[in-house]
Amino acid sequence: MRVCGQKVDIEKETSDGNLRSFFGSNRVNITMLYDELLKHVNDSVVVDFCKLYILLGLCAFFLPNTKGTVHNELFSVVDNNLGDLCKYNWGGVVY
Repeated sequence: MRVCGQKVDIEKETSDGNLRSFFGSNRVNITMLYDELLKHVNDSVVVDFCKLYILLGLCAFFLPNTKGTVHNELFSVVDNNLGDLCKYNWGGVVY
């Protein structure tokens, strides 16, 4: 995992972006994210499926928590900076 680069502030509140609009509630958990991913399996918009898949992987493997909730800032990171994900300091966030 990368330990240098741009910092990801997972405590930052954000509500904009296309991915966030898929969910009606303020709190999104892993189950809701997985259910939404399944809805997009046969969708013609492959980018949305890929973003949801990456978001699920980040939340389930890199940044799991006991409540199973998705950190709000991750929506913005994945939605707006998909091509720059490798530039973030993921090791620092996980640590």
